[in-house]
Amino acid sequence: MGSGWTPKDVSGEIHKDVLAVVRVLAVSGWRLRRQGQYSKTMNTEQPFEVRLRLGELPEPVEDLLVEQLDAIVSRFAEVPYVTVLQDAASGTEAAHRVVDQVRHLGGEVQAVDFDYVTRGEIAERLGTTRQAVAHWVAGQRQAAFPFPRPAIQAGVSLWCWSDVVIWATVSSHAVSEDVRLLSADEIAMINGELAAGRMPIFA
Repeated sequence: MGSGWTPKDVSGEIHKDVLAVVRVLAVSGWRLRRQGQYSKTMNTEQPFEVRLRLGELPEPVEDLLVEQLDAIVSRFAEVPYVTVLQDAASGTEAAHRVVDQVRHLGGEVQAVDFDYVTRGEIAERLGTTRQAVAHWVAGQRQAAFPFPRPAIQAGVSLWCWSDVVIWATVSSHAVSEDVRLLSADEIAMINGELAAGRMPIFA
């Protein structure tokens, strides 16, 4: 195994907590390795967090992802996920490049993973109350900036976290995101390309 931390077979109850730790580790390590580069050059590129769901992940391939991409590998219900921070001018470009790199190292990319959140998780991440989130969802507060519609409504409403981050930013709510996230539309577009086998190839 590589030197990266790899949580395996994480239960559903602690899956969100593990992903939060994964994000902190990834961002902290990335910043330490890259902070000198940004002080030397002005660049329109920004760091994006890209999380992929993979197929089978042999240990040698996992080692390569950790060692060469500084990737964080996690597992939920025995399904491997890989999180990579990628500099790019846009979310779609970041995803294209990460998919290409992971495939080049032998990873079987199935999809870009959505980070779905409940009302309670939105309240926790934004440091507010569930009641406040309920008011936002109902349009009773922040009416000038309508809250995003749920990505999934099947008994429990789920929102794509990146959509919530965009809303929070334009409506002047503090968001402690150190990297940019792909929007739900960007993720859907990339997943459509993956399903159709039309991903661009980068040198």
